Amino acid sequence: MHLLVIGNYRLDRQKSMDAYAVMMMEQAGRLGCRAEVLCPPVVLGRVRPAKVGFGKWLGYIDKYVFFPPLLVLRFWGRRLREQGRVGVHIVDHSNAMYSQWLPRSATVTTCHDMLAIRAGLGEAGTGCEASGFGRLLQRWILWGLHRSGRVVCVSKATRNDYIRLAQGRRRAAESVLIHSALNGQFEAISDETFERVLSRRLPFKGIRNYLFHVGSALPRKNRGLLVEVFARRREAGWDGWLVFAGAGESADLRTKIDTLGVRDRVCFLGEVSHEELNALYAGAFAFLFPSYTEGFGWPPVEANAAGCPVLASNTTSLPEVCGEGAQLLHPDDIEGFAAGLAALDDPTVRAEWIQRGFRNADRFSREAMMEAYKEVYESL
Repeated sequence: MHLLVIGNYRLDRQKSMDAYAVMMMEQAGRLGCRAEVLCPPVVLGRVRPAKVGFGKWLGYIDKYVFFPPLLVLRFWGRRLREQGRVGVHIVDHSNAMYSQWLPRSATVTTCHDMLAIRAGLGEAGTGCEASGFGRLLQRWILWGLHRSGRVVCVSKATRNDYIRLAQGRRRAAESVLIHSALNGQFEAISDETFERVLSRRLPFKGIRNYLFHVGSALPRKNRGLLVEVFARRREAGWDGWLVFAGAGESADLRTKIDTLGVRDRVCFLGEVSHEELNALYAGAFAFLFPSYTEGFGWPPVEANAAGCPVLASNTTSLPEVCGEGAQLLHPDDIEGFAAGLAALDDPTVRAEWIQRGFRNADRFSREAMMEAYKEVYESL
């Protein structure tokens, strides 16, 4: 079987989805499939690369006008050469609309979350916003999911959302649950490796003296709680730092940091490499993930694999994904998060949570994920 793995538009710079597409291509090859990644070409987007304004609309033309004919030609060309044994895996549901140009029986789409779709349909509490065109786009994406031959959801929470929004469609009820595997290698490291990787990035020395968070600045990520909890730890005498990777400092987060008087101990690193991210997990006192909503939630599992204790929200997909590998708390429970961190001061308690994390991370192996996908591919 030949598998076309549909990746994302390069200028969208969705690193996790780019890595996911490459991982699926590599793993499909180990199942005996000949696989290749196919992405929308960057043509007009070169004129003004941007995610907003005029540049965003040029990107839409590349994705929704130029790419579909190329996809159709590639699919049918491969089908002729492979005597019909060709499948298409759309690895990001935001590209689900491409299924309309392909045979339903040959198409699989992975759905990572329904948050933007729910926002596009007018639902509150998703942490996402949708413009006028965005609402149309999200409805198009939902229709593309219905048009796919098989839909794979990465969590029970996401699958439940999809079935509910599908309003009784048979194909939604037939959707499959397959947990995502880790996109890369995460592991515990030595103190020497930590210093080598991060000595020039961090404004302090040593491990276990900072709390860590990685992610976007979307309100649903609830980064303000981290500052509140960190301030409580400082008041209790903990002489550590709070480190953010990913998105920079938003206006409301800046206000909270200044109001609580912790500016001198908060560090924003911006984008980090995979090696740096692994080191940041491995060297942290704890990883905090107080998100209100998630479709899956990779970071807690990545922290588990790197040997870092995790405190996370008890909402949406996170209890399912974190399993026994995290202290689960309500995303508004400042006192609970602070108490959970204080409990980690006991070396025995800390060691127990690290071992729980390792066991949880073992559930998300690539081998287990691909065994499940093998059945999906064979059904095409």
